[in-house]
Amino acid sequence: RVSASFAAVVEAPGDEGGQHIPSNLGAGIPIERAVLDSALRIVALDADGTLDAPLPDDLPADRDHWILLAPRESVLSPMFEHDWREAAAARPDVGIFYGDDFAADEDRGRDQLRLKPAFDLTLLAAQDYIGAPLIVRASVLAELGLDAGAGAAVLDDLLLRAHHAGISIERIPKVLLA
Repeated sequence: RVSASFAAVVEAPGDEGGQHIPSNLGAGIPIERAVLDSALRIVALDADGTLDAPLPDDLPADRDHWILLAPRESVLSPMFEHDWREAAAARPDVGIFYGDDFAADEDRGRDQLRLKPAFDLTLLAAQDYIGAPLIVRASVLAELGLDAGAGAAVLDDLLLRAHHAGISIERIPKVLLA
């Protein structure tokens, strides 16, 4: 029976990545128009993830504030702020949160909905699976900074340096960004 089942799988036509998931991002909040709690500031990155402008001089640097790093023209989930607050309250030890995202412009369903695993340094080194958004405690960002010289790898660079510094990195298991 196992050999027959295996043969059926091998002989079956290949899945081309699933059906396209129609999306309605109208309920989301464009990052350029987001009005968030004063404890959360936005630093918009270029579409490819590069830091193309200097960090604002007035960014907070204390433990009670957070910085959202996300590409311009992205759309925040309607529940973004709620999901972030819930995660931050449940895990006060975490210095960087990341979440799932939805790539509305991809053709195949499996490329659209990007559900990310828990943080794993070996997996991150093998496959860049985290990406935007990152929600970084302001004190962590003040300590580590962002290296614009890292180009499109600026978020990966931050994650690797944060891990090396012993900062907790945790996934929020919700779609936070499109």
